[in-house]
Amino acid sequence: MGAVVARQFAGNQQGIDVAQGGMQGLSVEIFSACPHASMIKGLGLAGFGQQQITRVNTLENSEQMDVDHLSLLLKNSKAKSKIVIASSATVTATSFDDLEAVSALCQQHKAWLHVDAAFGLFERVVTGKEGKTKGIEMADSITLDFHKWLNVPYDAGAFFTRQPSLLVQCCEVDAPYLTNNEAQPDFLAMGIENSRRFRALPVWFTLLKYGREGIKEWVQRNMELADELANWIEQRSEFELSVPCQLNVVVFRPYSKHLSNEQSDKFTTLFLEQVNKDGKIFLSPGVWQGQKVIRAALSNWQTSKEDIALAKKSLLSCYKMLVSE
Repeated sequence: MGAVVARQFAGNQQGIDVAQGGMQGLSVEIFSACPHASMIKGLGLAGFGQQQITRVNTLENSEQMDVDHLSLLLKNSKAKSKIVIASSATVTATSFDDLEAVSALCQQHKAWLHVDAAFGLFERVVTGKEGKTKGIEMADSITLDFHKWLNVPYDAGAFFTRQPSLLVQCCEVDAPYLTNNEAQPDFLAMGIENSRRFRALPVWFTLLKYGREGIKEWVQRNMELADELANWIEQRSEFELSVPCQLNVVVFRPYSKHLSNEQSDKFTTLFLEQVNKDGKIFLSPGVWQGQKVIRAALSNWQTSKEDIALAKKSLLSCYKMLVSE
């Protein structure tokens, strides 16, 4: 949806109704530092092409967008329309882009600003509007996953935009057998699917049951527990913390500085397989600065200090088992 609506916005800037007439003649450049895989997929499906992204530099030891480099790229761009894809918590390092600065540049260059805030937006319930998501309200579109920190069924997500009329331009189709209300667009005219199940119901029940304070409590607890795990890993000789914990994801790998990069990657993969095979906890793979790492992502409302203690025990046990083989 983010790609499709941004495409329609670009077309309108150039007098082209993309939804009706296609992309012929459309001049667009897309800028991003660390786009989510789903957005790359979306750009391909929308006809831009998965590889048609002008990469913005990141700050040192971070996945945060370098605003000065973005400014230079926007200034030198020859495209008639521009789209910027920013992040509120990237996949690996959970870095937050400076959305106040990014949005100011987008306004200056009349660029569409899309923000991937899959789970990063929930940071706002803890720190408020002056926290890491400051400036996100200036975005043209935002994506959010309810299936992460709200713990509802997997395919529940949200798409927000300050220009809902573009949704209708992209998605409305006039078919005689469909009920159309000219005064109020139907939901099928505001999304890709013409029919869908009631995904909003479990989201509504969760909000109704726990409210802002209830959700804030478990989000804050996840963040604190992730920080505890990261500090423990940093102090252990068996492991190395790849990047400081900024939200709820701990990025690390088994200590392997005496190994080559290839050997280190292999050791990390074997360790991850051993941990998941052990079955006490489940971790996911990642890549940081060209090397394989391990991600421990905390987002369940029931996660407790006892779970972190179990994780520490499992990590040590699996490490000792692997190095003794």
